Amino acid sequence: MFFILCPIKRTVKDALRIANCFYQHISVIICKICKDIIWILTQQLTHAMEKDGVVGVAKIVSGMMTSEPEHAKALAYRLFTIAERKGWAQEAYAYNSLVIAWPEVQSKAAEIQAQQSNTEQMTIFESESEVK
Repeated sequence: MFFILCPIKRTVKDALRIANCFYQHISVIICKICKDIIWILTQQLTHAMEKDGVVGVAKIVSGMMTSEPEHAKALAYRLFTIAERKGWAQEAYAYNSLVIAWPEVQSKAAEIQAQQSNTEQMTIFESESEVK
C-alpha cells in the first residue's frame, strides 16, 4: 500500500507529481510482469520444441499477435550462449534448436493462422446462408 503525503493545498503541480510517482510505480510492476511472461513463454516454447517439434511451437506462436514470441526467441538465444559458455550441453542444445528452427516456426505459424482464418470465414458464410 502506498501513502503519499501531500500538502493540504493541492496545486496542479502537486497533482502532476503524484500522478508521475504513481505512473512510475505501475511501469515498474508492468515491466516485471512482462519479463516474467517472456521467461515463461521461452521455457514453454523450448519444451514444445523438444516434445512436438516445429508444429508444437507454431501452434503456441500462431495464437499470439504481439512481439512476445520474438522476445522469447531472443531470450532463448541469450540462454543458449550462457549455457554453451558454462558447458551445459543439454540446455544449450534445447535453446539452440528453438533459435535455429525459428524461420520454420514462423512459416508454420502463418499457415496455421491462414487455416484458422479460412475456417472462421467459412463458418461466418455458412451461418449467413443458414439464416436466409
